[in-house]
Amino acid sequence: DSGDPETESFRVYDSIGNRITVNVEVFTVDTLRLETVPAGESLTVDLGSGESQTLTFTVTGGIEPYDDPHVTSGSDNIGSLSSSGFEGSESDEFTYTVDSPGTATIEVTDDDGAGETVSRTVVAFDEEPEELSLTPSSVTLSEGGNVEFTASGGVPPYEFEVDHDAQNTVEQVSEDSYEFTLSGDLPKPFQDHTWEISVTDAQGETSSSNVHTSSN
Repeated sequence: DSGDPETESFRVYDSIGNRITVNVEVFTVDTLRLETVPAGESLTVDLGSGESQTLTFTVTGGIEPYDDPHVTSGSDNIGSLSSSGFEGSESDEFTYTVDSPGTATIEVTDDDGAGETVSRTVVAFDEEPEELSLTPSSVTLSEGGNVEFTASGGVPPYEFEVDHDAQNTVEQVSEDSYEFTLSGDLPKPFQDHTWEISVTDAQGETSSSNVHTSSN
């Protein structure tokens, strides 16, 4: 969607006074969004009842026409998209019917495939997931030490976060692991300090671990 255009005029003169005027229409374009309920980057679907579940997506902003939605390569095809897409339709909605466990990323591009792209991830499960946990729960490191934290349970994908990384290196090394390396000098007052590592799953559940650091 975009607002009414504004016209900007530009005049160009040559050395003997000839003039040409160029009118340019300027549009303000809203950010492309892919919305559904509930909101969030990841959507979880419980298939424990044995019945498929249908999600409705709405595309807003960007520049029409929108490219038809598709499941990205590398993700699971755990359901089916509505066949009509946007072609020949006045609606900016489409549905995705989920019928098997897995993870699928749905993607839409505006300007008929040539512009901005937006995506949402759908995670489906058919058994109640185990409680989310992060191990080890606590560790003490000296300068140069490192530890790898592993998430389990909950509903992947996981997102990791550290509350302060100015004096250390943090890296997600796999879908469920995160490495914390204490590096460099430890200036006061952080010579003896505690960092918190947290993980959040696709349902918004969290778990955390502590890294205690010491200059000794």
